[in-house]
Amino acid sequence: MRGIGFNSLTMSLGFLILIGIYGMVADTATTSYLHAMVELMILAYSLNLFTGLSGYANFGHVVFYGLGAYTVSVSAVGLSSMGMSLPTPVYVLGAGVFAAIFALVIGFPILRLRGDYFAIATLGINEAVRVTICNTKELGEGRGIYILGLVPSYDIKMLYIQLLLVAFAVVVTTHIVLKTKLGYGLRAIRADEDVAEIMGVNTSKYKIMAYALGAFFAGLAGGVVTLQFACSFPEYLFIGRSVDMFSAIIIGGIGTLLGPLIGSVIFWIVKDALLIQFPYFHLIIFGVALIVLILFFPRGIVGLANRVLAKRGKVLE
Repeated sequence: MRGIGFNSLTMSLGFLILIGIYGMVADTATTSYLHAMVELMILAYSLNLFTGLSGYANFGHVVFYGLGAYTVSVSAVGLSSMGMSLPTPVYVLGAGVFAAIFALVIGFPILRLRGDYFAIATLGINEAVRVTICNTKELGEGRGIYILGLVPSYDIKMLYIQLLLVAFAVVVTTHIVLKTKLGYGLRAIRADEDVAEIMGVNTSKYKIMAYALGAFFAGLAGGVVTLQFACSFPEYLFIGRSVDMFSAIIIGGIGTLLGPLIGSVIFWIVKDALLIQFPYFHLIIFGVALIVLILFFPRGIVGLANRVLAKRGKVLE
């Protein structure tokens, strides 16, 4: 349908504007709740940029989130020792850049692997980084690094604005990628990488670009969250966070523009409600529901919506 991508983009940005306005006028507790939901949304989009489009299962994507967090803390401590400080957006941008550089460094060797071997390699890298941090005195070991008073103090409202700007950026970036050679190349890799190479697709280039791009946005999210809690600690690299990202894009629709947004919202609201109502069984209930969704609606909510819209000659991205 003509203008479909624009409609999907408009709905995504429109939703961010609505929750942005609501979060700014709501009480602090509500803003904090929305802050955490938008954070998950950014991580889901960042994972979707690589895994969703290429089909490569990156179970260690949370490493970029953690590295972004530690980049802010280490930078703040280092600059403070010299009597210096920077505006918080600069710290956040540095977190994204460092995460992207790390992705480029490790991406060249591990992106030569495929399937289960790649997935296991990403898990190994995440665990290696976590263990290294836990055993490095300069990185706070298992205690973490605290930066309270070392960076300009911002309340939750200001940090919420910064996080929303990152969310806007990752949504627009996803839209652009889907419409360019990078997006088409990644989807060709997902369909059949060997055939894509035969047809002249530079698979190595596209994979490393998407891998670094996703890492950049995950690093930005980690940077903002570090400013929120004024600390970074090894739990930022907890593998369960990667599971949350995967759940979000599976629920919403892998490789789509609207999928990560829809999936993140549903995942966050349902998981939080289950945690409150069934604190000891919420993971079991949610896990069963997720399995049912995958079995009956493998393309997620967006795929389900497209079944209905296809009868009218329309589709959602």
